[in-house]
Amino acid sequence: LLLKAFAERPHSYDIFVKHVQKTGRRLDALPYRNIDFYREKFWLSQLYFNHPGTDKFQLSKAEYDASMQQLDRWFLLEKLLLSCEMKAREKPLSEVYDIWLLSEIREAATRFPAERSIAGAYLEMLNLLEKGEATAYFQLKALLLEHRPQFTRRQQQHMLESLINYAIRQGNKGKEDFLRESLELYQFGLAGRLFLEYEILNDMVYINVVNIALRAGEATWCRQFIDQYAPFLEPRAQKDAQSLATALWLYAEQQPAATIGLLQKVEFLNVYYQIQARVLLLKVYFEAFREDDGYFELILSQAEAFERYLRRNQQVSEAQSEALLNFTLTVKRLAKLKQSNALHRQARAALKPELQALSPLYNRSWLLRQLE
Repeated sequence: LLLKAFAERPHSYDIFVKHVQKTGRRLDALPYRNIDFYREKFWLSQLYFNHPGTDKFQLSKAEYDASMQQLDRWFLLEKLLLSCEMKAREKPLSEVYDIWLLSEIREAATRFPAERSIAGAYLEMLNLLEKGEATAYFQLKALLLEHRPQFTRRQQQHMLESLINYAIRQGNKGKEDFLRESLELYQFGLAGRLFLEYEILNDMVYINVVNIALRAGEATWCRQFIDQYAPFLEPRAQKDAQSLATALWLYAEQQPAATIGLLQKVEFLNVYYQIQARVLLLKVYFEAFREDDGYFELILSQAEAFERYLRRNQQVSEAQSEALLNFTLTVKRLAKLKQSNALHRQARAALKPELQALSPLYNRSWLLRQLE
């Protein structure tokens, strides 16, 4: 705005030029080359080129080449960023996008020096979203870890989100190494305060960290995390989130009575928490039922209540609802087989490939462990 004011002020061309040069030096001194950088550099050149006091015939070819390059890179980076966002929507929302010039932009973006721009990172994010290859994951991770100071906070958040989503998907497929990868990525983000916005930690991130830490076998670290980061939660979500996190930890520490007691004391307001609490109760009751047939009726009533809840709840996505219903129906089936003494070794062996093939299925690994 100050530059524009100088540009519009009569007889101030020399002052305007000095401010253009000063602003250009300030931009060049930045440690990163991102969308904002190229947009500002292009805008600066155009403001200078189009000033009535500028003799365009005295401008060099190099100046015009630089301005065009700034425009190209601004456009390419904006296009890559939006392409990543659109590709991230395709699978969960069953959408397909035909992105104009994407192949040409990908080819052009490879000419960017990856260590000096976000282009390399966006290309790897696209590869990760489209192909899901481990190579893209590790290349993107290396870019983030090795060149972190060259990326803005928002860029680091984009990269970290892509890495975590991929690592969690791989962990859910049974690749145990990626559970550790997921936890280390969360720990990296926590250390860099990348999950805090205005000193607030999103409660979904909080619960995700707890789940991943427990799956990775880091119960002691998880307990410390629950207490340390609870004060950063929004007040409206703090009680529910901390209660659910503690219940998950108690369950992992094989304290079923304490888990049930805590879950029954809290009336969760969030649909996500309600689902997590119901799933956790079913797991606790089924594990108790394996040792005590007296839990049979309780399991059936809990499972049937959960079924009704899922079928009438419009806030749960169709895909998530189907996965949860398959989980609930499988728990009921296993309970009935055990109650009728039909869950013998041969039956368990026959059920295993069936559960491995059933899709979508929530908590597949836990269900398979019940067949052991």
